Amino acid sequence: PTLTIIWTLTHDGTIVAGPETTYWHCGPTATEPITWGGIKSGMVGFAPYNKAIPADVVAEAEKIKQAIIDGSLHPFAGPVVDQSGKQVIAAGEVLDDGALAGMNYYVEGVEGSLPK
Repeated sequence: PTLTIIWTLTHDGTIVAGPETTYWHCGPTATEPITWGGIKSGMVGFAPYNKAIPADVVAEAEKIKQAIIDGSLHPFAGPVVDQSGKQVIAAGEVLDDGALAGMNYYVEGVEGSLPK
């Protein structure tokens, strides 16, 4: 399943996310703490599923979404491998907010490269 995060970067670098236009800041010019609203708060959401997606796949995606909401699944729990094949999060480890904010790599399977 693919998770689509709906957000918009405005002219002043503010990221607008979620159904209630919640503002949050990130990056080197952040003057406020980063807000981790997630799926449960509505800051992050799933896009509508395409009708071509089989029902069993939609059901599995919804099951995963619910597990993230209720805390039984953490999307950044190890093991996680970066694009080069290096393990960056050990098995059983879960990244804290500081580590999530400082991520400077793409995970295995993501195409592209980080901006220089």
